Amino acid sequence: MSSASPKPAKSAGPNWLRIAVQVGGFALSMAALYWCYRTATGNPQLRENWPKLLDLPFWLLGSMVATSMLTIVLAALVFTVVLRPVRRLSAADVTAVSGVCTLLGYLPFKLSLVFRIFWHNRRDGVPLLVVGGWFGAVAAVILASLAAPVVAALLVAHDAMLFGITTLVLVGVFGALLYPAASIARFITAHINRKLPAALADKLHRLTAGLDMLHHPRSLAIAMMLRALDLAGQSVRFMLASHAAAAAGLLAQPLEPSQAAIAGSLFFLLQILAPTGVAGIREGGTVVVLSAISGGLTAEQIAPVVLVVSAAELIGHILFAIPSALWLWLKPRADDVAAVSLTNES
Repeated sequence: MSSASPKPAKSAGPNWLRIAVQVGGFALSMAALYWCYRTATGNPQLRENWPKLLDLPFWLLGSMVATSMLTIVLAALVFTVVLRPVRRLSAADVTAVSGVCTLLGYLPFKLSLVFRIFWHNRRDGVPLLVVGGWFGAVAAVILASLAAPVVAALLVAHDAMLFGITTLVLVGVFGALLYPAASIARFITAHINRKLPAALADKLHRLTAGLDMLHHPRSLAIAMMLRALDLAGQSVRFMLASHAAAAAGLLAQPLEPSQAAIAGSLFFLLQILAPTGVAGIREGGTVVVLSAISGGLTAEQIAPVVLVVSAAELIGHILFAIPSALWLWLKPRADDVAAVSLTNES
Protein backbone atom coordinates (compact mmCIF):
# COMPACT_ATOMS: atom_id res chain seq x y z
CA MET A 1 0.00 0.00 0.00
CA SER A 2 1.67 3.11 -1.18
CA SER A 3 1.34 6.24 0.88
CA ALA A 4 0.47 9.41 -0.91
CA SER A 5 3.49 11.61 -1.29
CA PRO A 6 3.10 15.06 0.25
CA LYS A 7 2.49 17.87 -2.16
CA PRO A 8 5.41 20.24 -2.52
CA ALA A 9 4.90 23.55 -0.79
CA LYS A 10 4.22 26.43 -3.07
CA SER A 11 7.13 28.81 -3.23
CA ALA A 12 6.28 32.27 -2.03
CA GLY A 13 6.62 34.44 -5.11
CA PRO A 14 6.83 38.21 -5.18
CA ASN A 15 3.81 40.16 -4.05
CA TRP A 16 3.08 41.95 -7.31
CA LEU A 17 0.30 44.04 -5.81
CA ARG A 18 2.62 45.42 -3.13
CA ILE A 19 5.32 46.05 -5.72
CA ALA A 20 2.84 47.85 -7.97
CA VAL A 21 1.64 50.01 -5.05
CA GLN A 22 5.22 50.93 -4.11
CA VAL A 23 6.26 51.71 -7.68
CA GLY A 24 3.05 53.63 -8.36
CA GLY A 25 3.39 55.55 -5.11
CA PHE A 26 7.00 56.39 -5.92
CA ALA A 27 5.92 57.66 -9.34
CA LEU A 28 3.26 59.85 -7.70
CA SER A 29 5.88 61.16 -5.28
CA MET A 30 8.11 62.14 -8.18
CA ALA A 31 5.12 63.81 -9.84
CA ALA A 32 4.50 65.80 -6.64
CA LEU A 33 8.17 66.83 -6.57
CA TYR A 34 7.96 67.92 -10.20
CA TRP A 35 4.82 69.92 -9.40
CA CYS A 36 6.75 71.73 -6.65
CA TYR A 37 9.53 72.48 -9.11
CA ARG A 38 7.09 73.81 -11.71
CA THR A 39 5.32 75.88 -9.06
CA ALA A 40 8.61 77.37 -7.88
CA THR A 41 9.87 78.14 -11.40
CA GLY A 42 6.62 78.88 -13.20
CA ASN A 43 7.06 82.65 -12.92
CA PRO A 44 9.71 83.73 -15.51
CA GLN A 45 10.93 86.54 -13.25
CA LEU A 46 11.43 84.19 -10.31
CA ARG A 47 13.07 81.60 -12.55
CA GLU A 48 15.82 84.07 -13.39
CA ASN A 49 16.58 84.53 -9.68
CA TRP A 50 17.32 80.87 -8.90
CA PRO A 51 21.02 81.07 -9.90
CA LYS A 52 21.43 83.84 -7.33
CA LEU A 53 21.26 81.19 -4.60
CA LEU A 54 24.79 80.14 -5.53
CA ASP A 55 26.02 83.68 -4.84
CA LEU A 56 24.77 83.69 -1.24
CA PRO A 57 27.28 83.61 1.64
CA PHE A 58 28.76 80.19 2.29
CA TRP A 59 27.81 80.33 5.96
CA LEU A 60 24.12 80.53 5.01
CA LEU A 61 24.23 77.56 2.66
CA GLY A 62 26.55 75.62 4.96
CA SER A 63 24.29 76.28 7.95
CA MET A 64 21.36 74.65 6.19
CA VAL A 65 23.42 71.55 5.41
CA ALA A 66 24.86 71.41 8.93
CA THR A 67 21.40 71.80 10.49
CA SER A 68 20.13 68.90 8.39
CA MET A 69 22.99 66.74 9.66
CA LEU A 70 22.33 67.85 13.24
CA THR A 71 18.72 66.68 13.04
CA ILE A 72 20.00 63.17 12.17
CA VAL A 73 22.09 63.10 15.33
CA LEU A 74 19.23 64.37 17.49
CA ALA A 75 16.80 61.82 16.06
CA ALA A 76 19.31 59.03 16.69
CA LEU A 77 19.82 60.16 20.28
CA VAL A 78 16.05 60.00 20.80
CA PHE A 79 16.11 56.36 19.68
CA THR A 80 19.06 55.63 21.97
CA VAL A 81 17.62 57.32 25.06
CA VAL A 82 14.14 55.82 24.69
CA LEU A 83 15.56 52.28 24.55
CA ARG A 84 17.96 52.88 27.47
CA PRO A 85 15.65 51.61 30.29
CA VAL A 86 15.40 48.23 28.53
CA ARG A 87 18.63 47.87 26.58
CA ARG A 88 21.79 49.94 26.20
CA LEU A 89 23.08 50.50 22.69
CA SER A 90 26.01 52.61 21.58
CA ALA A 91 24.85 56.11 20.64
CA ALA A 92 27.48 56.18 17.90
CA ASP A 93 26.13 52.94 16.38
CA VAL A 94 22.51 54.10 16.49
CA THR A 95 23.54 57.41 14.93
CA ALA A 96 25.35 55.57 12.13
CA VAL A 97 22.26 53.43 11.51
CA SER A 98 20.15 56.60 11.34
CA GLY A 99 22.65 58.12 8.91
CA VAL A 100 22.24 55.20 6.52
CA CYS A 101 18.47 55.12 7.00
CA THR A 102 18.05 58.77 6.07
CA LEU A 103 19.53 58.10 2.64
CA LEU A 104 17.59 54.84 2.17
CA GLY A 105 14.45 56.79 3.03
CA TYR A 106 14.45 58.35 -0.45
CA LEU A 107 13.77 54.93 -1.96
CA PRO A 108 10.45 53.02 -2.00
CA PHE A 109 9.64 49.76 -0.18
CA LYS A 110 10.42 51.34 3.22
CA LEU A 111 14.03 50.21 2.91
CA SER A 112 15.08 52.54 5.70
CA LEU A 113 12.70 50.83 8.15
CA VAL A 114 13.72 47.38 6.92
CA PHE A 115 17.41 48.20 7.40
CA ARG A 116 16.87 49.66 10.88
CA ILE A 117 14.90 46.60 12.02
CA PHE A 118 17.45 44.23 10.47
CA TRP A 119 20.44 45.92 12.06
CA HIS A 120 19.07 46.28 15.57
CA ASN A 121 17.61 42.77 15.55
CA ARG A 122 20.38 40.80 13.83
CA ARG A 123 23.47 42.82 14.73
CA ASP A 124 22.52 44.36 18.08
CA GLY A 125 20.48 41.39 19.28
CA VAL A 126 17.34 43.33 20.22
CA PRO A 127 14.38 40.90 20.02
CA LEU A 128 12.02 41.62 17.14
CA LEU A 129 9.00 42.21 19.36
CA VAL A 130 11.02 44.57 21.56
CA VAL A 131 12.04 46.46 18.42
CA GLY A 132 8.34 46.90 17.65
CA GLY A 133 7.65 48.24 21.14
CA TRP A 134 10.71 50.48 20.92
CA PHE A 135 9.60 52.04 17.65
CA GLY A 136 6.11 52.52 19.09
CA ALA A 137 7.54 54.38 22.08
CA VAL A 138 9.65 56.60 19.80
CA ALA A 139 6.56 57.31 17.69
CA ALA A 140 4.64 58.38 20.82
CA VAL A 141 7.46 60.75 21.80
CA ILE A 142 7.59 62.22 18.29
CA LEU A 143 3.83 62.75 18.01
CA ALA A 144 3.67 64.34 21.47
CA SER A 145 6.39 66.80 20.51
CA LEU A 146 4.93 67.57 17.08
CA ALA A 147 1.62 68.55 18.67
CA ALA A 148 3.34 71.35 20.61
CA PRO A 149 4.09 73.82 17.76
CA VAL A 150 0.69 73.20 16.21
CA VAL A 151 -1.15 74.12 19.41
CA ALA A 152 1.23 77.03 20.05
CA ALA A 153 0.59 78.40 16.56
CA LEU A 154 -3.14 78.33 17.21
CA LEU A 155 -2.67 80.24 20.47
CA VAL A 156 0.14 82.77 20.01
CA ALA A 157 1.34 82.72 16.39
CA HIS A 158 1.55 86.54 16.31
CA ASP A 159 4.40 86.82 18.85
CA ALA A 160 7.67 85.06 17.96
CA MET A 161 9.12 84.94 21.48
CA LEU A 162 5.86 83.90 23.10
CA PHE A 163 5.39 81.28 20.41
CA GLY A 164 8.80 79.74 21.19
CA ILE A 165 8.19 79.73 24.94
CA THR A 166 4.73 78.24 24.54
CA THR A 167 6.07 75.52 22.26
CA LEU A 168 8.74 74.53 24.78
CA VAL A 169 6.22 74.45 27.62
CA LEU A 170 3.81 72.33 25.60
CA VAL A 171 6.56 69.88 24.67
CA GLY A 172 7.13 69.35 28.38
CA VAL A 173 3.41 69.08 29.13
CA PHE A 174 2.64 66.62 26.34
CA GLY A 175 5.73 64.61 27.21
CA ALA A 176 4.72 64.46 30.88
CA LEU A 177 1.30 63.11 29.85
CA LEU A 178 2.99 60.09 28.28
CA TYR A 179 4.09 58.89 31.73
CA PRO A 180 0.62 58.37 33.26
CA ALA A 181 -0.63 57.02 29.93
CA ALA A 182 2.15 54.43 29.98
CA SER A 183 1.40 53.63 33.63
CA ILE A 184 -2.25 52.89 32.87
CA ALA A 185 -1.34 50.81 29.82
CA ARG A 186 1.25 48.84 31.83
CA PHE A 187 -1.33 48.07 34.51
CA ILE A 188 -3.81 46.81 31.90
CA THR A 189 -1.26 44.67 30.06
CA ALA A 190 0.06 43.22 33.34
CA HIS A 191 -3.51 42.19 34.23
CA ILE A 192 -3.94 40.58 30.80
CA ASN A 193 -0.56 38.84 31.03
CA ARG A 194 -1.53 37.03 34.23
CA LYS A 195 -4.35 35.29 32.37
CA LEU A 196 -2.29 34.18 29.38
CA PRO A 197 -0.16 31.07 28.87
CA ALA A 198 3.50 31.62 29.70
CA ALA A 199 4.72 31.63 26.08
CA LEU A 200 2.08 34.07 24.93
CA ALA A 201 2.54 36.24 28.02
CA ASP A 202 6.27 36.48 27.29
CA LYS A 203 5.57 37.64 23.72
CA LEU A 204 3.10 40.27 24.94
CA HIS A 205 5.61 41.42 27.54
CA ARG A 206 8.25 41.94 24.84
CA LEU A 207 5.81 43.68 22.53
CA THR A 208 4.79 46.11 25.25
CA ALA A 209 8.38 46.86 26.26
CA GLY A 210 7.79 50.31 24.85
CA LEU A 211 5.52 51.04 27.81
CA ASP A 212 8.42 50.30 30.18
CA MET A 213 10.53 52.74 28.18
CA LEU A 214 7.92 55.50 28.45
CA HIS A 215 7.52 54.75 32.16
CA HIS A 216 11.10 55.77 32.90
CA PRO A 217 10.94 59.48 33.92
CA ARG A 218 14.57 60.36 33.29
CA SER A 219 14.76 58.78 29.83
CA LEU A 220 11.40 60.27 28.89
CA ALA A 221 12.46 63.74 30.00
CA ILE A 222 15.74 63.55 28.08
CA ALA A 223 13.94 62.26 24.98
CA MET A 224 11.47 65.15 25.06
CA MET A 225 14.31 67.66 25.48
CA LEU A 226 16.04 66.15 22.47
CA ARG A 227 12.79 66.37 20.53
CA ALA A 228 12.50 70.06 21.50
CA LEU A 229 15.99 70.63 20.09
CA ASP A 230 15.04 68.70 16.96
CA LEU A 231 11.93 70.86 16.53
CA ALA A 232 14.12 73.93 16.83
CA GLY A 233 16.50 72.49 14.24
CA GLN A 234 13.64 71.76 11.82
CA SER A 235 12.35 75.32 12.28
CA VAL A 236 15.79 76.88 11.86
CA ARG A 237 16.22 75.03 8.56
CA PHE A 238 13.10 76.67 7.16
CA MET A 239 14.06 80.06 8.61
CA LEU A 240 17.48 79.85 6.94
CA ALA A 241 15.96 78.62 3.67
CA SER A 242 13.41 81.45 3.66
CA HIS A 243 16.19 84.00 4.27
CA ALA A 244 18.15 82.46 1.40
CA ALA A 245 15.09 82.55 -0.87
CA ALA A 246 14.36 86.15 0.10
CA ALA A 247 17.98 87.20 -0.50
CA ALA A 248 17.86 85.60 -3.95
CA GLY A 249 14.60 87.36 -4.80
CA LEU A 250 12.47 84.21 -4.72
CA LEU A 251 10.45 85.34 -1.70
CA ALA A 252 9.28 88.78 -0.64
CA GLN A 253 10.18 88.29 3.01
CA PRO A 254 11.39 85.43 5.24
CA LEU A 255 8.93 83.18 7.04
CA GLU A 256 7.67 84.07 10.49
CA PRO A 257 8.96 81.82 13.29
CA SER A 258 5.54 80.20 13.72
CA GLN A 259 5.30 79.56 9.97
CA ALA A 260 8.80 78.04 9.94
CA ALA A 261 7.95 75.84 12.95
CA ILE A 262 4.75 74.54 11.36
CA ALA A 263 6.53 73.97 8.06
CA GLY A 264 9.39 72.11 9.75
CA SER A 265 7.05 69.94 11.82
CA LEU A 266 4.83 69.15 8.84
CA PHE A 267 7.84 68.39 6.64
CA PHE A 268 9.20 66.01 9.28
CA LEU A 269 5.84 64.31 9.90
CA LEU A 270 5.21 63.68 6.19
CA GLN A 271 8.74 62.32 5.91
CA ILE A 272 7.93 59.72 8.56
CA LEU A 273 4.53 58.80 7.14
CA ALA A 274 5.55 58.67 3.47
CA PRO A 275 5.00 55.01 2.46
CA THR A 276 6.92 55.06 -0.85
CA GLY A 277 9.96 57.27 -0.23
CA VAL A 278 10.24 60.64 1.43
CA ALA A 279 10.92 62.79 -1.64
CA GLY A 280 7.89 64.38 -3.23
CA ILE A 281 5.22 63.58 -0.67
CA ARG A 282 6.71 65.78 2.04
CA GLU A 283 7.52 68.65 -0.36
CA GLY A 284 4.12 68.64 -2.07
CA GLY A 285 2.23 68.12 1.19
CA THR A 286 4.11 70.92 2.96
CA VAL A 287 3.46 73.37 0.11
CA VAL A 288 -0.24 72.52 -0.13
CA VAL A 289 -0.99 72.52 3.61
CA LEU A 290 1.10 75.56 4.51
CA SER A 291 -0.37 77.64 1.68
CA ALA A 292 -3.86 76.62 2.84
CA ILE A 293 -3.41 77.53 6.52
CA SER A 294 -0.92 80.40 6.42
CA GLY A 295 -3.43 82.95 5.16
CA GLY A 296 -0.85 85.12 3.40
CA LEU A 297 1.53 82.74 1.62
CA THR A 298 0.84 81.17 -1.76
CA ALA A 299 2.17 77.88 -3.11
CA GLU A 300 4.38 79.88 -5.50
CA GLN A 301 6.04 81.55 -2.51
CA ILE A 302 6.39 78.46 -0.33
CA ALA A 303 7.65 76.04 -3.00
CA PRO A 304 11.10 77.70 -3.38
CA VAL A 305 11.67 77.53 0.38
CA VAL A 306 10.71 73.86 0.53
CA LEU A 307 12.94 72.97 -2.42
CA VAL A 308 15.90 74.83 -0.89
CA VAL A 309 15.40 72.85 2.34
CA SER A 310 15.19 69.59 0.38
CA ALA A 311 18.34 70.31 -1.61
CA ALA A 312 20.34 71.22 1.49
CA GLU A 313 19.01 68.17 3.29
CA LEU A 314 19.98 65.82 0.46
CA ILE A 315 23.55 67.14 0.52
CA GLY A 316 23.65 66.75 4.31
CA HIS A 317 22.24 63.23 4.15
CA ILE A 318 24.82 62.11 1.58
CA LEU A 319 27.68 63.62 3.57
CA PHE A 320 26.41 61.92 6.74
CA ALA A 321 25.52 58.55 5.19
CA ILE A 322 28.97 57.85 3.73
CA PRO A 323 30.92 57.83 7.03
CA SER A 324 27.95 56.16 8.73
CA ALA A 325 28.05 53.25 6.28
CA LEU A 326 31.81 52.95 6.74
CA TRP A 327 31.37 52.92 10.53
CA LEU A 328 28.85 50.09 10.37
CA TRP A 329 30.85 48.16 7.80
CA LEU A 330 34.00 48.29 9.91
CA LYS A 331 32.14 47.51 13.13
CA PRO A 332 32.91 43.92 14.21
CA ARG A 333 30.04 41.50 14.72
CA ALA A 334 29.10 40.63 18.28
CA ASP A 335 29.80 36.93 17.70
CA ASP A 336 33.23 37.77 16.24
CA VAL A 337 34.07 39.76 19.37
CA ALA A 338 32.89 36.86 21.53
CA ALA A 339 35.03 34.42 19.55
CA VAL A 340 38.10 36.60 20.03
CA SER A 341 37.41 36.81 23.78
CA LEU A 342 37.13 33.05 24.10
CA THR A 343 40.38 32.60 22.17
CA ASN A 344 42.19 35.02 24.45
CA GLU A 345 40.84 33.31 27.56
CA SER A 346 41.95 29.91 26.36
